[in-house]
Amino acid sequence: FQRKVSSSNVLFSLLDLQLASTKYYFTISRLRTLLDAFSDDLDVQGKVIICIFSRIVDLHNIDVVLRNLDSRTQQDVVTRIGYLNLMNPLKISFDYVLHLKYLDNRILLVTLMELANMESPDQIIEDANTEYNRYSQPTHLTSLYPVLFI
Repeated sequence: FQRKVSSSNVLFSLLDLQLASTKYYFTISRLRTLLDAFSDDLDVQGKVIICIFSRIVDLHNIDVVLRNLDSRTQQDVVTRIGYLNLMNPLKISFDYVLHLKYLDNRILLVTLMELANMESPDQIIEDANTEYNRYSQPTHLTSLYPVLFI
């Protein structure tokens, strides 16, 4: 797959890839090369990831691939594979779209909320467009909770 796959040969190339995925293992760098070969069709890119997902040896780096995908393709992959299978617990910073009718999305939500309680507040990046300044002390809270703002 050193060259681009033409739109007329996409289905045959996907069949070849499915056959290759039964024999070989892939790294994330090889997956990125494959995605470059199928870069014309975003739906096919999602199918490529889903096809070889179980044969990726360095799955902890899948976030590199997911961040470079189109948002619709990204959501297709996440819907079919699941956040709990794709997420690296050491790199949880991601734009999540959670559908709470799925059990794994509810589990992920609870996990993210528990992790948020343990995170340091110094990692908060303040948005320039916000009306709230995290360094200013609201006067109504300082009278209620003077210990918090010492």
